[in-house]
Amino acid sequence: GGFQVRDYSYNHYGICHCESCRKRFLEETGFGIPSHTTFEDPVFRAYEMKKREWVEEFDDAIHSLIKSIRQDVAVNHFDFMRQESNTEYGRPLPQWQYTASSNARWIRTSRPDLVNSNSDVDFIGFYYRHVAVSPATHELRLWQNLANGGALDYYLIGRLDNHRDRSGYERVKKVFAYHARNERWYRNLVSEADVLVVRGHGDGFGGEPKGWIRVLTECHYLFDEAVPESLSGISLDKYSCIVLPDVKYLSNAAAAEIDRFAGAGGTVVASGESGFFSDAFENREVPALECLGIRKVTARRDDMRSAMFRIDAPERFPACRDTELLYFGDTYIYADYRGPGETSLRLIPPHMYGPPERCYDTHEEALPGVVVTPHGKGRGVYMPWFPGSLFHREGYLNTAWFMDDVLSCFAGVPKVASTTGPMAEITLQQNTGEGCLLLSIVNMTGHFGTTFYDPVPLAGVELGVPCNEKPNRVTSLVDGRNIAFTWDSGLVRVEIDIPGMFECLKIEP
Repeated sequence: GGFQVRDYSYNHYGICHCESCRKRFLEETGFGIPSHTTFEDPVFRAYEMKKREWVEEFDDAIHSLIKSIRQDVAVNHFDFMRQESNTEYGRPLPQWQYTASSNARWIRTSRPDLVNSNSDVDFIGFYYRHVAVSPATHELRLWQNLANGGALDYYLIGRLDNHRDRSGYERVKKVFAYHARNERWYRNLVSEADVLVVRGHGDGFGGEPKGWIRVLTECHYLFDEAVPESLSGISLDKYSCIVLPDVKYLSNAAAAEIDRFAGAGGTVVASGESGFFSDAFENREVPALECLGIRKVTARRDDMRSAMFRIDAPERFPACRDTELLYFGDTYIYADYRGPGETSLRLIPPHMYGPPERCYDTHEEALPGVVVTPHGKGRGVYMPWFPGSLFHREGYLNTAWFMDDVLSCFAGVPKVASTTGPMAEITLQQNTGEGCLLLSIVNMTGHFGTTFYDPVPLAGVELGVPCNEKPNRVTSLVDGRNIAFTWDSGLVRVEIDIPGMFECLKIEP
């Protein structure tokens, strides 16, 4: 359901022109079904808004019907929220290694009233629906679910008893058995994150948020995720930083909430075209977020390949200590800024690059790569380019170092590990019923290119997580052993070895 335009072979058929669609759209808008599928077309924008309205109406009708028959039947979007961690043959790369973590996080944060159900999909895709993905992939997704406040969910086509590819079964059983032993500790969980990443659904969840999620994870920051329409129901006061990775479509209400957060002392980190459009897909003359200090957008240039940024204040970018330059891809957004603000990085515009041994840049412009604008007691940190998309697609540390510096030096966000390598995913949740903390570590070292192998052991993982009072003990939920720890100035510090894919430490008051 939901106005599908493709079949199971991914053939595209275009917008539905049935009599019901044509008649109702004409009656409610005065327009015929749009012929163009771009947001520059006002008819298409109206059509997208009507689709949203009609799907919600349809979902309400189904929910009411089912509940009128049986109150104890759970309905998706009303009693639980179902997402999938899936693959498909021929899907564009790179694969998203944090798919289960990210799905579980946004549900937990955006809809804490619902059961959080992200499904580990057994099969490679519709074409090969009876052939399973790699065994380690199943295990990884399910551990990521638990580490980020999600339930366990495994889905296949057919029956368990006569399924012809059972290669994932032992891994699935392993995680379900662990959860059965420790179910008590996985109830009533609340995230202890101090960063919130706001990102869209579906097509709105592209490379820019994925790049920021990678840096936040691999540099060991604690963070949540949420969709823009949920901001009015979230207490933003628990966070010190909100990250807006090219969140183009924001309602006036959501923008006001974010500005209020900055005015009260928070830091808003934004990139790309965040807030440039309304939630009705209308282009704004002035971007919605006052905290970013943008007075007017003058141009967007998409032919910036070979342009670079020069690091003009190395002390502000300690992770970039061995480079004077940042590359940044194809796009730069030219804007006038309200001020008073502080700018960093200087634009070296596109220049000749071939033959490479005879070409060099000749000048730079007073155009920034980062703009910091005071807003009340807080500030906005804006990047008029797309570092997240660049890092997600290309993966070079030249970009990740810069993003890490923005989070640590410009936003002042603390890390929970500094010496641990990037392939440990670390999360912290509080069990509000039992009063303990769950510190989870997912060993991601098995991810190599397009394949998920079994991980290599991690030795000497050093962690320091916030805890208001000295714990009574720290225990492994995986094998029950007691873990040595120290506590000082509100931080619990441990050093552990992780032989497998997952560890969870229960920190008891």
